[in-house]
Amino acid sequence: MSTINKASETLLCETLDNINIMPRTEREDVLQCLNTIVKVKKGTCPMCREIGINTENMHRRENVARALTVRDVIVATQDQETRATVREVTFSENEERGTIRPILEVVFD
Repeated sequence: MSTINKASETLLCETLDNINIMPRTEREDVLQCLNTIVKVKKGTCPMCREIGINTENMHRRENVARALTVRDVIVATQDQETRATVREVTFSENEERGTIRPILEVVFD
């Protein structure tokens, strides 16, 4: 695998429709792993229940839910993807659909 540039990069977590089981670069592999971690509800992945983030806090007040989600994303990525460090977590909102998506700023280690 190639060496990853240590520059930071922003990742908008998308749906898991376009999984590449043979990523061409280590960078692509890391980004895909981060996307998977953030999009999977913890405890729902067969044979690997620790993958994902806790979604129990989603029904709390918005500011509390966001803060706890940021914490969960950072902890999950530290535990589950050691090739990158999350520098910042923000959110993209879709008010029509009532959804938010995390946006991760990551630095490759």
